[in-house]
Amino acid sequence: MQILKVYRPRSILKLTLLGFSVVALPLIFALVNTILYVDKLLTQSQEAVLQAIKATQSSHQLVAQVTDMERNARQFQVLGDTSLFQLYEENHRGVQNIIDNLAQLSLEETHKRLIEDFIVKEQSIFDDFRMFPYNSENTKQAIEEFAKLATLAQEIRTESKSIIEHERQMMENTANTAEHILIWQALALVPVALLLAAIFTVLITRPIKQIDNAIRMLGNGQFNRHIHINGPEDLVQLGQRLDWLRLRLLELEESKNKFLRHVSHELKTPLTTMREGSDLLLDEVAGNLCSEQREIVEIIKKNSFQLQKSIENLLNFSAAHFQTLNLSVTPQRLDELVRSVIDDHGMVIKAKSLKISTYLQEVVIEGDTEKLKGIVDNLLSNALKYAPPATIIGISLRADNSQTILDIADAGPGILSEDQPRIFEAFYQGQTRPQGSIKGSGLGLSIVKEYVNAHHGTVKLLET
Repeated sequence: MQILKVYRPRSILKLTLLGFSVVALPLIFALVNTILYVDKLLTQSQEAVLQAIKATQSSHQLVAQVTDMERNARQFQVLGDTSLFQLYEENHRGVQNIIDNLAQLSLEETHKRLIEDFIVKEQSIFDDFRMFPYNSENTKQAIEEFAKLATLAQEIRTESKSIIEHERQMMENTANTAEHILIWQALALVPVALLLAAIFTVLITRPIKQIDNAIRMLGNGQFNRHIHINGPEDLVQLGQRLDWLRLRLLELEESKNKFLRHVSHELKTPLTTMREGSDLLLDEVAGNLCSEQREIVEIIKKNSFQLQKSIENLLNFSAAHFQTLNLSVTPQRLDELVRSVIDDHGMVIKAKSLKISTYLQEVVIEGDTEKLKGIVDNLLSNALKYAPPATIIGISLRADNSQTILDIADAGPGILSEDQPRIFEAFYQGQTRPQGSIKGSGLGLSIVKEYVNAHHGTVKLLET
């Protein structure tokens, strides 16, 4: 790993090629080693065959030459013809050449001793014929020695045949040794190749996973974490561009939230005046109202209330991005908080003749009071908007091991499958419209998600 830190490939392609090369090295080593062993075995087999052929040919020639020498010697012993002795001398030189060829081969000690005995015996016979006249007692005794010489030649031929078996055994031993070496080599190099492949797989996939995580982080709106990619230079540069994009998105997000805060604040001042004015008119401070005038003032008050609610959602949504990390965490009786929120919506529940069915366990958690209340309030408000009149809304709160689970279910029309992936996006409103004339802002569930994430929880839609 230290080497890879020193040498950083300039591109993912070079890193991939480097990985293939390094992984292939043990396999190439094994292939070359196998070729060398096979070549060694082939060379040894060729030498063994050549030695066997030479030994067999030389031993057969030796037996034939001894026979010719004996025949020439006996003829010379009888006839005394010098030409016959010359033939004997030629066969003597031929025997010496054959013996020299045999001596050059890789022979066993037994074989070497037979050849040495043969040389001594043959030279002794030749010296007797060269030093003493024909048909003398010495030459007669020399003639009798040819039988022993022929026996030695036969033994040399028999021993030469054993060379073939010896070389075959040597080849078999070499082949077995090569087989064991190649098996152990494979057992050692295959894990090495697999280990190298695993290392380079991690080196190649790690920066890709980091880029994938960075893109997911940007897609989830998490702009506060620095993006850093470890790997080849081209992917490091890509990581730097992603981090630049993160900073730009963070600036845009801050500008958007600043704009929302300013606009919402500017709208609240005249809206407060409108609400106060409508309240004064309804109290007939400026004079009595007829029924038509009262209806108009009530419409103004109702819509100003709806506008105030939308502005508050904008403010809450804007604050959710900046305050999720600044939780005021204290122990909370979540079951009591849920009951409090239900009481706050008592007028709406009564107006729509709804029934709230609750199953609330006593649960204590660490959390921010306002944000927890905002979570329950938005979820219940959403259920009240979509629930048909005279139906039941179920609220369940229970502790499950280390988790606290809050379920809110209504009898509304449900959410279309194409809308479900986007219901927690800010300002997104699905195709299904709520009961009544009041429309939502599309911020309630996005605020819920922000607050739930701040408490390290999850929120999701379940089919009922």
